[in-house]
Amino acid sequence: MTIYFAAAIALSNLLLTSDPVIYVLTNPLLLEFLFGAWIAYFIIEMPRINPKIGYVALGIAAAGFVTGVVLVTPDGLL
Repeated sequence: MTIYFAAAIALSNLLLTSDPVIYVLTNPLLLEFLFGAWIAYFIIEMPRINPKIGYVALGIAAAGFVTGVVLVTPDGLL
């Protein structure tokens, strides 16, 4: 799946994307789906981590989110 999506996105520059089917099959948004699939795979296959590490990671993610909400203006600039 990873090789297919990477190849399809790489070929998107060579193909005419005016066709809706080709546009969907070569859209870079497929990378977001691919990353989600890999995250799900690692969640299932990896051993559990210490809850303290999870809480620290959650705190860092929340701080990053709040920083983005506070610092980024509606036009996307800091």
